[in-house]
Amino acid sequence: MLLSRSLLGASLALAAVGPCALAQDNTRTPLTDSLPHYGQIISVSPVFALLGFYTGDIERRVTSATTLGLGGSAFTLGPFGYKSVDLRARFYPAGRALEGFGLGASAGFIRLSADGGGLFSSGSSGSGVVVGTDATFTRLTGKRHNLALSIGGGLKRVLRFGGYDVSSAQLTYPTARASIGLAF
Repeated sequence: MLLSRSLLGASLALAAVGPCALAQDNTRTPLTDSLPHYGQIISVSPVFALLGFYTGDIERRVTSATTLGLGGSAFTLGPFGYKSVDLRARFYPAGRALEGFGLGASAGFIRLSADGGGLFSSGSSGSGVVVGTDATFTRLTGKRHNLALSIGGGLKRVLRFGGYDVSSAQLTYPTARASIGLAF
């Protein structure tokens, strides 16, 4: 829980400092001057949606090299259901937030459920707190250079579930990202 609070605090600090740092951005070069600098990207994953796994993200530039975002996902697989929402912070080492290679950290909540019937005599559900990391690559393309294509992956770890500290159980699972979005 301490780690998720630390991530949340760091994310809020980035959000507060971001507009000031953005106004002082002097990292432009002749190559980057010709490309638009968008402030945010909204994206979804049509490939995963075909498989019944729905995701959506919004990512906003707060400095020339960092972003904050909010993401959510949901799917149902037979009697099992999964929903998540995460606050994310990403760092782009090349100094061009929203484009290129990025490393991220996240903190959020999950909800797992199982319908009654079959293996289960009755339905059940529970909520938990997760933290995660990811690596992503985003390319801006198109006539206006505002079509965002992203691919990446990472790991999430469950820290609390159903009101219990489960961090010692090391419940970790992989994540994947293959999305298309609009930068504006």
